Amino acid sequence: MRIDGYLVTNPMDFQGRSMEITVFNTFAPLTHIGALQTIAAELDLELIATVAEPFAMARCCATDEVYEFGGIFVDVGGGTTDVALIRNGGIEGTKMFTIGGRVFTKKIAAHLDISFVEAEDLKVRYARGEVSEERVKQLRALLAPDAEVLVNGVALTLQQLAKADRLPANIYLAGGGSALPEIEEYLNSYPWMERLPFPKQPVVRALVPTDVRNIYDSTGLLLNQQDITPMGLGYQAIQEDEGEKDLLYSTMRRNLNARLLKQYSNSLGKTTSVISPDPRTQSVAIETGFSVFPTMAAFESGKSLDRALDSSSVVGELHGVLAPLPAAADPTLAPAPSMGRPMPPPAPVRAPRPKPEPRTAAVLSGKPAGYLPYVLGGLGVLLILVVLVLFVLPSATVQIVIPARAISAQPTVTGQTTPPGPNDAATVQTTVQQAQEQMQQANIPSTGQKQIPAVPASGNVVFTYQNPSPFVPGFDLPTGTEVTTDDGKKYQTQADSGRIGPNQSSPPVPIKAESGGTATNTAASTIKNITGNPNPDQLKVTNPQDVTGGADATQQTVVSQTDQDKIKKTLGDQLTTKVQADLQKNAGSQKLIAETLVLAVDASYDHKAGDNVPNFTATVTVKATQTSLDDAKVKQVLTDALKKQAPSGYTLIDSPKPKLDYTVAQHDDKGGVILNGSASGFMATAINKDDIRSHISGKSIKQARAYIQVNHDASNVIITESPSLVPWLPLMSSRISVNTTVENATPG
Repeated sequence: MRIDGYLVTNPMDFQGRSMEITVFNTFAPLTHIGALQTIAAELDLELIATVAEPFAMARCCATDEVYEFGGIFVDVGGGTTDVALIRNGGIEGTKMFTIGGRVFTKKIAAHLDISFVEAEDLKVRYARGEVSEERVKQLRALLAPDAEVLVNGVALTLQQLAKADRLPANIYLAGGGSALPEIEEYLNSYPWMERLPFPKQPVVRALVPTDVRNIYDSTGLLLNQQDITPMGLGYQAIQEDEGEKDLLYSTMRRNLNARLLKQYSNSLGKTTSVISPDPRTQSVAIETGFSVFPTMAAFESGKSLDRALDSSSVVGELHGVLAPLPAAADPTLAPAPSMGRPMPPPAPVRAPRPKPEPRTAAVLSGKPAGYLPYVLGGLGVLLILVVLVLFVLPSATVQIVIPARAISAQPTVTGQTTPPGPNDAATVQTTVQQAQEQMQQANIPSTGQKQIPAVPASGNVVFTYQNPSPFVPGFDLPTGTEVTTDDGKKYQTQADSGRIGPNQSSPPVPIKAESGGTATNTAASTIKNITGNPNPDQLKVTNPQDVTGGADATQQTVVSQTDQDKIKKTLGDQLTTKVQADLQKNAGSQKLIAETLVLAVDASYDHKAGDNVPNFTATVTVKATQTSLDDAKVKQVLTDALKKQAPSGYTLIDSPKPKLDYTVAQHDDKGGVILNGSASGFMATAINKDDIRSHISGKSIKQARAYIQVNHDASNVIITESPSLVPWLPLMSSRISVNTTVENATPG
């Protein structure tokens, strides 16, 4: 039921322009209905009603608490699995898919090469735990894949039934096929909260025959969940019969119907009482505000009930009626005898009410009322006090403690220079920023030192062959022949002397000192010795001229490579700062991506390294481009990706703020980037405070706490009310304050 699109379970006290009510209906082919009627006729039976199997199963096991907080009933039969959803106080829908117990039986028969009957018997004994440990391992491995498929089928069915609304967190199993342990295990381990709108991980429980209402097995033959479905059909038949018997309870079994009836009676100015021996009808009527009497005799004596009678104290089979207060008892209200059935024992007769006092008669006849005005005044004061106690004074505070649950996402964000399309949720626009070229010149002193080595002296010598020997025809001295002065200066010939015949001299032969420096210079005719001379008396040497050119080693100041590199870095760093400031100015509020900076630093010089000059001039230029993007939009993409990780019914919390970061995975010089995003934060169940107030107003603290914990992922619910003597929460939802506290939201 929805009012102006908002989901409500009780429309009383709501205002709106439109009300939507969903009615549960089932349909079946006429051929199927006809076949059932034919079978019933052949068996000489009466076909009381035709009902959908999951509807009957859910109805027979659904308690008032299940109708209040919802439940999911799963019936695993032989050939099909039926799913029924109870939500918002009624059965919203049922669905079926064709996977059941026979799938497992056929799997066992085929794998073990046994008959279908033998496989069914083995499956039942396995479900009861009556097979060996070795056979258990074999069957678990064999049946697990099909059990997983069945549970996935349940999840798909629930997704269709959910219609994006929150699902109740209780799953009840029935049917013989559900006895296999693998089915319950997979239902318990399935990630329900990640894939479907569950407020918390649902609790899975197998139904037993004692869960079926109003049916008691005195034979002891109904043992487990396979008996739930036929018991549900029996319950449906009983309800059909009871509905005909007890029209009043059928009308008033819902508090909503009773309140509407009370409101209608008041609008007509009538005072209406309920006369019924049925404790259920009495309970609903008393809660709604009717005057309730168990019998006509009690009504006539004016002894109304303040609470419902125990069923054991009700005698007979009287059924309640609604009637306006009559001036005298109406004998037509007595129950008519039922045809073909024995009359029930008469209801106990109570003492008649004493006749009214004379002053009452005076009031009815319009005579003076005596102290009646005081009585009426006291009643008025009492009424005001009741209104204050029920509507004005009571207040309540509901503190809901919500556990924070960590979530994370690692989305990939794409950056491009063109605007993203409407479907490009993970794309942001980038801009390539171009900085203005910067240039600077500087005149720099040379600091390089160049070592000039010592220069050896050089000159010429002449070799002479004198006093020849008949046995020595002449000499030929090779290159590298060493000659010296008497004071130890050494020189080597730089060429061959050529053949020197008797009484002949060689042409001038060039020489060079073996070491450098001015000390190697020598005067003419000072070179007189030939190292290793075999004929010193015959072979002579001399230097006709001075041997000169020898110079000592020196150092010179030159342009060094270090000088050039240093000035390039110094000027380059200064210009880079200016270029980056220009880039940031162009980017404005956008964020520059450091990895995309393309920086070009060039330098030119008027002298090259090694030149012997005291100064040189350097010219340095810097150019740069860099990609920028809107950091807030990237963070929004990361936040949106994180929100998608939260299942339905949960919301991303802001405290602590989510951690959002990203790194550059790839980029090019045209503005294209790929970012690896990282987002982590906490989610908590979404709390609709107005919805909670509307559901818990007028309920006991226990009922209110149960409603919140069943429908929300709450670790604790603390309810305080003032005054504390009032056993229920305020009837006015505006007097209920709902607060939330998130716990365990500590970044890991």
